[in-house]
Amino acid sequence: MLARCARCQGTFTTERYGRQTCPHCGSELLLADPSAPPPAPPAPPPAAAGPGWGAPPPPPELAGAPAGGPPEAGAPPPSYPPPPGFPPPGAPPGGWGPAAPPPGGPGAPGEPPLAAPFAERARRGLVSSFLETWKLVAVEPQRFFRRVRTDQTGSAVLFGVIAFTIGTAVETVYGWLAGQQMVVMAERISGYLSPEQGEAFRQAMRSVSGARSVAQIVLAPLLALAVIYLLSAVFHVVLLVLKGAPRGFDATLTVVAYGAGLFLLLVVPACGSLIALVWVTVVAITGLAESQRCGTGKAAAAVLSPLLLFCVCCCGLGALVGLGSLKALMGQGNGPTTTL
Repeated sequence: MLARCARCQGTFTTERYGRQTCPHCGSELLLADPSAPPPAPPAPPPAAAGPGWGAPPPPPELAGAPAGGPPEAGAPPPSYPPPPGFPPPGAPPGGWGPAAPPPGGPGAPGEPPLAAPFAERARRGLVSSFLETWKLVAVEPQRFFRRVRTDQTGSAVLFGVIAFTIGTAVETVYGWLAGQQMVVMAERISGYLSPEQGEAFRQAMRSVSGARSVAQIVLAPLLALAVIYLLSAVFHVVLLVLKGAPRGFDATLTVVAYGAGLFLLLVVPACGSLIALVWVTVVAITGLAESQRCGTGKAAAAVLSPLLLFCVCCCGLGALVGLGSLKALMGQGNGPTTTL
């Protein structure tokens, strides 16, 4: 038979297959026998023992794929469950980290609830978990209250009490320092007033004393506790009237308690109270709408109607006091006069 060298392309005649030597260039070449069976493929390397990323895929019966052979053309590939210890596809990494929105849109019923970072303070640390929770409540209240667990009210109330106490303490210190400056000013201008007026003015300025400031700081946790539960009860009653509380009182208490953490803004001098009040109101409306799944309208009614009623009552009380004072002054002006 006629063979060709792959190196020099020279042809020569041979009578066997196998290793040959080219008579032209002297190189060795291998002539394969076309009638011989093909060699067997090499065996795959053994997989690591135990489950993991290197383990072979489970059989189709366990993976949910149809048994009986490969999938049909155009069919989606079979999906295998993730190895143990790894989150399922689409789960947010690290709990509250950024993640793509789940299928079904925001607030989908299938979304698993997450514990607030402050509820995991034993593992995350008190300060870091507090700051992370405060950031979520202040900046991302919609996502936070849509996913946060409502069965950890103890952590929520503790979060609100700590923030309210810190804010109140700093605000009280600001007030005490301002009062000390007013006392110095009162001592300076009391010489231009009558003795009675000067003493009354000094007493009014000394009312902002150190003992009173300390009492306000000490009682701040109790005041925070009372405010959180009172507002939660009022808001929940309004939601019950509007049929907007399907998840119970714990959901309302969770929103109010975590929202009270924004009273930490009281540490801002001068305008901290106004900023905190407006921000807490917005967060409470957003939180109730997401946590109770009741919509923004019912949540706004639950939060704003008690505040509106309180303002109306204060205005009415102020009007009654003003009318009473006016009548007293008019009565004194119309009293009997004595002519000498």
